[in-house]
Amino acid sequence: TVPFWFTSCGVEKNAAELAITQASTAFERDVSYRCWCSDLGGGYVPVSDLSSPTPPLTGPNRDFKAPFDDNLILTKINPAYMVRLVYEQEENRSGVKGHKTSRQPMRPENAPEAWEASALTKLEGGEAEEVVALAELNGQNYLRFMGPLIAEKSCLACHVNYNEGDIRGGIGIAVPMLPFTQYAGLATSKLILAHMAVWVVGMAFIMMAGLRLARQTQKREAVEADLRQMTGLLELKVAERTEALR
Repeated sequence: TVPFWFTSCGVEKNAAELAITQASTAFERDVSYRCWCSDLGGGYVPVSDLSSPTPPLTGPNRDFKAPFDDNLILTKINPAYMVRLVYEQEENRSGVKGHKTSRQPMRPENAPEAWEASALTKLEGGEAEEVVALAELNGQNYLRFMGPLIAEKSCLACHVNYNEGDIRGGIGIAVPMLPFTQYAGLATSKLILAHMAVWVVGMAFIMMAGLRLARQTQKREAVEADLRQMTGLLELKVAERTEALR
């Protein structure tokens, strides 16, 4: 849900709710990717510009020639590296940023910035199950989301100093707000136009009904006037007839 302090504007609140849904979905997807790759012990892919050998991994099992092609070199991709490569492609496609961070990162690039450090404090201290905020990045409005990265049994194969169930950092998702505010604004405009159309049709119906009622009233008044005139003539004739008989 959107915290009450986000905004009092219905349009912006709807946009924030949509962005939170996307961020939460991206977080759950990333956790699933990591668990899948971790349960398999990593995966091997061809060495290319999109998948260069993972620097932290060492040993003879990291790279080897494919048995079916001596010219094809395969390299091992660990869970963190796999998701980082996915983040890079997703940011290029949709603008959504993903960042795995920790207070004791193995890579300097994974060190938390100010907002992430504050979010980690809340997650590790049990103050929140997830942290959400609206913030500005590179001059643009983003929805910031962070969920906890919990060590699972499969993680202990590489991280021997971890304990299963410990929070070992967080996954941060930054979703650009512009597409959502534009969509919410367009939806609101359509809703306003729809209400205006209903109002115009309703007013037209009321005016037509009023004109019809006015015409009916005029006809009734004309008929009543004719009846009064006929009644007056009839009374006059009765009076004349009575006088003649007398």
